[in-house]
Amino acid sequence: MAGFELFQRGDTWYVDFRDRDGQRVKKSTGQTERRKAEVVAEGWYRRRADPTYRAAHETTFGSAASRIATVQRNRGKSEGTLHMYKVKLGHLVRVFGESLKLERIDATKVDAYVAQRQEEGAKATTIKKELVVLSVLLTEARRRGEYDKEPRSVMPVAFGTGYVPKKRRIEEAEAWSLIRTLEERSPGCARYVAFVCATTARDSAARRALGEDLTSAGILVRDHKTPSAWRTVPLTPVTEAFAERAFAGVGKGEKVAPQTSSIRHALHWACGKLKIEPLSPNDLRRSVAHWLQARGLPRDVVADFMGHTTARMVEKVYGKRDSSELTRALAHHLGPVGVEYTGTDLGQNQSQTVDPTDTVDTATPNIPAEFVPRDGIEPPTRGFSIPCSTN
Repeated sequence: MAGFELFQRGDTWYVDFRDRDGQRVKKSTGQTERRKAEVVAEGWYRRRADPTYRAAHETTFGSAASRIATVQRNRGKSEGTLHMYKVKLGHLVRVFGESLKLERIDATKVDAYVAQRQEEGAKATTIKKELVVLSVLLTEARRRGEYDKEPRSVMPVAFGTGYVPKKRRIEEAEAWSLIRTLEERSPGCARYVAFVCATTARDSAARRALGEDLTSAGILVRDHKTPSAWRTVPLTPVTEAFAERAFAGVGKGEKVAPQTSSIRHALHWACGKLKIEPLSPNDLRRSVAHWLQARGLPRDVVADFMGHTTARMVEKVYGKRDSSELTRALAHHLGPVGVEYTGTDLGQNQSQTVDPTDTVDTATPNIPAEFVPRDGIEPPTRGFSIPCSTN
């Protein structure tokens, strides 16, 4: 290997190299076989001459995890993101071990981590987030010269989560029915639903809402997940009535939606009473996104209303059109559909829109069975006639 030399004295192999400070190192490997001597010599050389290998050999996983948490805080990450890092780093340190040297993190170790988390029952989406945090940790360590491998080379290739975005949503009338039904059981839960319908607030923000959050500028949404999530949303023709219901009778300093610790159970109960499919708090956010789009709001405006930094999530998840919305959108831009398909096979059981001024007789003509057309643009159905000597 370039960087050091092996030489033999008697039966023993020695190594000779200069460290990163320029000092000459000459010592016995204690090995009589050249192959084993090379392994020993390479380790000494890398520790003494390669600063990255040396740092990686000395840096523990626990110290790297503590540092990455501080780095994310210094980068101004939101409280929600910092909490996510804390939880994910906790699992990583628990499984890998706080004293494990970074230089030992390789593809085999990472695969073993994934296998253990799967055995523990962690969801694929959870493991995916933990791998993202691990990749950030290793990338930062490599930047500091504490990790001598390319982080991508040790991470699983195309780790699948099996995640399929949900499509459940309700119409405005159903939302009002839900609110009225919840009033029988828990006024706080009813105001919770009204507040989410008025603001698209996430669960934690809806629980933080106070009476003074309704201002002349709109409704303050106390969401800590991202900097853009903490926002003031204006009242709109779609959401104003829900806002009035959410803040009705709520004084300053009072919570809009108190006693909502069992909101999911309450929603499930109300949906059962209404005999509709159960829905989650996030389904309410998705529903409002569809209501706003139905009124003609562009997706980037809907994204701003929801506190997203880009329209990507609206396009992929919250505002993705279903078949009925696609039909309405096409009709808006292209006009009414001319053919309504009602059969199971193309060309059968179709009802066509016919211009009433059209005088063409649509009755089926009485054509003899033996009749074969011989003229027209298309060739006759018998094929081209070719003279034959037998005729």
